[in-house]
Amino acid sequence: MKLTSYTNGNSDYPELGQFNKAELDELISRVAFKIDWDNCGLFHSVNVSTSIEYDFFNSDGIAWDEHSDWGYHGCIVGKSNVVIQFIHDETGHSLLFEYLKN
Repeated sequence: MKLTSYTNGNSDYPELGQFNKAELDELISRVAFKIDWDNCGLFHSVNVSTSIEYDFFNSDGIAWDEHSDWGYHGCIVGKSNVVIQFIHDETGHSLLFEYLKN
């Protein structure tokens, strides 16, 4: 499944990321199941450092080969979503992809 990227920087970045939907659904189930979301107040997500499969693409759907600048940082898991975060090695900017579970 391909997701659109979001960034807070101006470095070259991939516009699309390909991720394994089953893997993200399982991550939500595994993490969200352990949290009582109704009693968390302002707490809406948790950071996890699990590794996931991914690949980057440009807006035309062509493989984006400049992976080396964007390092995988981790996932932010909520009750029904996952934000996958990458950090630019030189600038420290963030690259985010958000998956919403149906």
